[in-house]
Amino acid sequence: MKKSLLLAVFVSVLLSACAVSPNSAQWVQPVHNQAAVFLWKHSGGSLSGNVIITYDISGNVMIRVLKDLPKPLLEVTSTRDGKFFASGPLSGGGWSGTADRVPVRFSLWKAVAEAWRGAIPARDGPQEVHTQTYRAAIWKVGGRIRELSVSSSDNGEVIRLVMQGAYPKDSPAPSASR
Repeated sequence: MKKSLLLAVFVSVLLSACAVSPNSAQWVQPVHNQAAVFLWKHSGGSLSGNVIITYDISGNVMIRVLKDLPKPLLEVTSTRDGKFFASGPLSGGGWSGTADRVPVRFSLWKAVAEAWRGAIPARDGPQEVHTQTYRAAIWKVGGRIRELSVSSSDNGEVIRLVMQGAYPKDSPAPSASR
């Protein structure tokens, strides 16, 4: 009796877990993932490490900030339909909502996602984008983003990403002074 009750509980938990898992038909395969090293300068100091940027076919951008840990320190997702999500230890408890109401602590990460999304169709070479809230400098080589730097117009906060990976042999390395 006890074994059959335990088995029934186990099966019901297993089935409920399957019912809660994401529908694989809604999962969107990434167009590409790109790794980068980053430097984030803000009023509290600075942080450097690695990021993984995922851009999917729907135009959503996910940025995972890593620093030698099994889980991201910060994970932000900016969706094409105007939603924004943040989680991880650096998120201060996380946040989700519409992109136009993003808290100040995530506004530059939102700008990085917007600049990334805008840089995908851009031409090769160095380019700058200025908005009321941020300035972005983008460098593309061979159709791939090589470097992206975004600075806040309000508080001097800066996030700089230098992509890792293979580039054409005749392309110069990003300069540290850019």
